[in-house]
Amino acid sequence: MTHLDDTAALQQRDPGGMLGQVAGLPAQLRGAMALQAAYRAVHGNLHHAGRRRDVLVCGMGGSAIGGDLAAAWAAPQGVRIAVHRGYGLPAWVDEGTLLVFSSYSGKTEEALSAFAAARARGLGGPCLTTGGALAERARAAALPVYT
Repeated sequence: MTHLDDTAALQQRDPGGMLGQVAGLPAQLRGAMALQAAYRAVHGNLHHAGRRRDVLVCGMGGSAIGGDLAAAWAAPQGVRIAVHRGYGLPAWVDEGTLLVFSSYSGKTEEALSAFAAARARGLGGPCLTTGGALAERARAAALPVYT
């Protein structure tokens, strides 16, 4: 039996360091707010600029969970955020859609497929990844990459 105040025992049962990630959530949120401010400084406030109507987060698994949370928050605000967990892009996506590509590894087939489909339509958007092909392709297209 493990006691919650036995730090060594908890660390043995947490090889991925999830407890540290949870404890670091406030710092992660502050970092996210700083990234948002930096993005707005470069790209403006897209919602109020009237150039974007919808947001589509393209990702799979844990990489798409942030989109689900954002969608639940945004719906009562009158903002449509959808999550796409598949290949290509939905037919309704156009230049009025803010695309966000999310892949932890940067190698997820579906996210790379959505990115390629977007580029084929002359579209793009910020990429959330630790690297991989997604980061490489986004940087080559001069799109923002957030690691």
